[in-house]
Amino acid sequence: MIAMQYSILLPANYDMAIIDARIATRGGLTDRLSGLIFKAYLSARRSEGARHNLYAPLYLWQDIAAMNAFLSGPGFAGLCADFGRPPVQCWPVWQAGWTGDLPNARFASRTQLAMAPAGGLGDLRAAEAGMSQQRISEHGACAALVAYDPISWTLTRFALWTDRPMPDEVGDVQPYAVGHVSAPGLMQAAEGYCALAR
Repeated sequence: MIAMQYSILLPANYDMAIIDARIATRGGLTDRLSGLIFKAYLSARRSEGARHNLYAPLYLWQDIAAMNAFLSGPGFAGLCADFGRPPVQCWPVWQAGWTGDLPNARFASRTQLAMAPAGGLGDLRAAEAGMSQQRISEHGACAALVAYDPISWTLTRFALWTDRPMPDEVGDVQPYAVGHVSAPGLMQAAEGYCALAR
């Protein structure tokens, strides 16, 4: 699995109703996208306390082929025509889990942490996988994933919530609102499922 996100930085006086309308009219276009496990249409608003106005969708792909097909296809081309081609962050996924409530998510967070230069990655991976599962089983998240960047050695955690406040996190935390969730790769029978990425 591969997590992917692009964050489009919008002006401080940008009318975020434009982003809301974009999500409302285009969100359903990815509801059946092949190779997509889920896409959360994320945004952040200065008027609600965020540092910046952002449009920052999060994708969880089954594999690199699905991600490549999207990035070279008409959907991403349309985004680039409207906003310019954004830098796209991609992370190998260590752990991803979700519940049947994922389509009802309304809040999300991304936390980024520098990974310690010493110590075994296997132990860190196992610990992070356990914490990711706890966000769902004990803290009420409807989805949680943990991924990493092996170039900068940065750890990235995402969590999505229906109506619960996000617990305090240590690190660089970015909160988001969720406007829509496309989840073509989720099976209702997989509620509570957590997969350790191979």
